[in-house]
Amino acid sequence: EENHKLIVATSRKFEYEQLTREWLHRIYGTNAFEEIHLLNQYGERQKPLLKSDLAKKVGALVAIDDQVRHAMDYNQAGISCLVLDSPWNAREVLPDLAKRVFSWEDILIEVVNKSREI
Repeated sequence: EENHKLIVATSRKFEYEQLTREWLHRIYGTNAFEEIHLLNQYGERQKPLLKSDLAKKVGALVAIDDQVRHAMDYNQAGISCLVLDSPWNAREVLPDLAKRVFSWEDILIEVVNKSREI
């Protein structure tokens, strides 16, 4: 069995850190994620850290997101992205290194397949 770490990178403002952590723990449990990062992309910061920058920093195998704009950023950084299908992204065209997925089961299959490629 393979072992992968899940790391959360959210664009949320720093001021929502406690609420975000509580929500993630309530939905997924307290041990689901190795790390949780709020990137404050909507807050006051001269140049916010991009999700792709964090992904490179932690050596991410693949990113998971529901925003195509983030998938495009990952694509430019050479990082594969699984785009979780949602009403707000269903009609958007995905970049080359992105793949649309429809469930956490799909994500698990793709991550396992991706890890076998390396």
